[in-house]
Amino acid sequence: MGKERRQSERQTVSHPARIELEDGNIFSARIANVSQGGALLIFSDGEALPNIFHVVDLTSDERREVRKAWTAPNRVGVQYIDDEAGHFGRAVRTRSTFGKRAPKQN
Repeated sequence: MGKERRQSERQTVSHPARIELEDGNIFSARIANVSQGGALLIFSDGEALPNIFHVVDLTSDERREVRKAWTAPNRVGVQYIDDEAGHFGRAVRTRSTFGKRAPKQN
């Protein structure tokens, strides 16, 4: 197996996600794990995705701009490339919440 290149520990999760492409196409996916620098998406056709796209974690409603780092059958490794500023007019939550359950609102 290849050498581990991740610089931060990953956390296993299983969250529904939405992939949003610049052309307006939207696809369903699942976030399988997250780290400080990126995430693993479960998606049927990672090869067909562009190099840069947005992922919305439907559990926390956070949107991240990502770069496709690698693909394997039904899997896409992505690297976060956004900063903490909002995209498409929406504020992005702090990076530490991506892939984690949003706190319950009273």
